[in-house]
Order: sequence, then structure tokens, then C-alpha cells
Amino acid sequence: MRKQKKKQNRVTYIVTAISSLAFAIYQLLLAPNNHHEKEYADKQYKTTSATVTNSLSGDCLSNLYQRTEPVIHLPKMAEQSQFLCFDGYVGRASYISKSNLYSAEYLTAARLNSKIERENTFHEESELPKGKRAELNDYRRSGFDRGHLAPSADMPTEKSQYESFSLANMVPQNSENNRKTWSKIESKTRYITKKYGEVYVVTLPIYGDLNGNLPKQMKAIGDNQVYIPNYMAKGIYIPKTNQGIAIISPNDASYSVSVVSLNELDKAANITIFPNVSASVKSTIPSDLKREFESK
Repeated sequence: MRKQKKKQNRVTYIVTAISSLAFAIYQLLLAPNNHHEKEYADKQYKTTSATVTNSLSGDCLSNLYQRTEPVIHLPKMAEQSQFLCFDGYVGRASYISKSNLYSAEYLTAARLNSKIERENTFHEESELPKGKRAELNDYRRSGFDRGHLAPSADMPTEKSQYESFSLANMVPQNSENNRKTWSKIESKTRYITKKYGEVYVVTLPIYGDLNGNLPKQMKAIGDNQVYIPNYMAKGIYIPKTNQGIAIISPNDASYSVSVVSLNELDKAANITIFPNVSASVKSTIPSDLKREFESK
């Protein structure tokens, strides 16, 4: 009897061990891997933009030169941000400034031939969590326009135009700068696009001075504290001629425009906007492009 009982115990032990091993193999190979899903989420939202680029995918990445995202050299801004992927542009929304740190577009002459009637469909960005985004009320009676980064006039479809009216793609902008000075810069960018066939454009706010120094206290509007930029800026790269240029304008009514190199813009913004463009191109200001953007 004892021998038979010992034999039964051994059999039970073996069966239990085999079952446990089989379940472990199932979990490893077949069951959903929640741990890796969490790691992916952390990688997407809580790392620098240079690393995040490796986990991004989709047709929207065609808006980035060589599908490479700008590198943000402000660690807190980079960590507390979210990549936004739209048809007509991409951007990295800051949970701190409540606006995109940049909006990037790939413009072609064919794209700009589309004529879409403008509809002012300003809206909160539903992809961003409340408390980490701008709300419509933030801009009411603020004294500032809701200024586009990626312009609505660049958008080829009704869907992409609607997406351009996301408040993530807006910054508090001086009305004179928005409607006159900056509007001319946007029009000249479209002219350059039609002239050369295609360009890559990155538009961004600059919150500090032109040496990249940030103030201890940011100016902001609304309950959600939407940061007010000191400057509006735009970087342009033309693949056909391998040329690049940048435009910076104070966010005020001065009508001032400075044409600078891409390197100078990178320094002011603390962002490398075209990581794959050569150092020689980024340090040069082409005279023909300079004349174009400085003309009245």
C-alpha cells in the first residue's frame, strides 16, 4: 500500500510539474505581453525625441526629412511630450508648454495646387490628456491670436485642414505678427515650394532668447498656462538644391524678420530640426533665398 501511494504521489507531482511548465510556455509564447506593452508606452511618451523616432511609424512620417524627427535638447520638454501624426503635418506636443514644440510638413507644388475653402474649426486636441493640452477657453480674451504653426493654407484636403486647427498646432501669437508679418513668410514659403517643386518645413516657437537661454518664469495665458513664445521661427530645406534657410520673427507688432542659418535656428530653439542635413548646409545662408524672404 505504501509503495502504491508513493507511486501515485510521484505521478501527481510529475503531472503537476508538466502542467505548470506548459502554462509558463503558453504565457511566454501565446498570451498577451502586457509588460512589453507598458515598456512601449513608456518609450513613446517618456524619452527623448531621438529615441522616440525609432518607435514611430506611419505615412505621416513622410512629413519629416528622411523620416527623422527633430532632436529636442530640452530634456523635460522632450520627456513630457507626445508625438502627433496627421495627414498634412506631424508635431510633438508638449505637456508643459501646451503647444507643439514643432510642426513639420513636406510641401510639394502639387499639394499646394489644391484649393480648400478655409473653415475656422479650432478645437482641443482629443489625442492629448486634459490638463496637458490647451483648451479653447485659454485663448478667450487673452489678447492673442491662435497662431498656426503648420498653416491651414498648406493643407490639401478638408481633413488635413481640420487637423491643422488643432490647438496643439497653435501658439499665442501677436495679431499683427500673425496676420501680416508671419502670413507673408508663409506665402513666401509656398512660393519657394512651387519654384523648386518640394521643400521640407519645420515651424516652431522660441520661448527664450536667440542664444537658447530660457527665462526662469514663462509668460503664459489661460488656466492651462499655454506658453507665449518670444519668437516665431521656420526652417526650410530644399532637397533639389541641397539648400537650407531659417526665418525668425519677434512675436510682437514690430514687423521685424531675420533670415538666418539653420544652425542659428537650432541654437535659439534648442532643437536640431533637420538632423540629417549636412553641417555645411546648415551653416550657410544662400543669398538668393535670403533676398526672397527679406523682400517686401
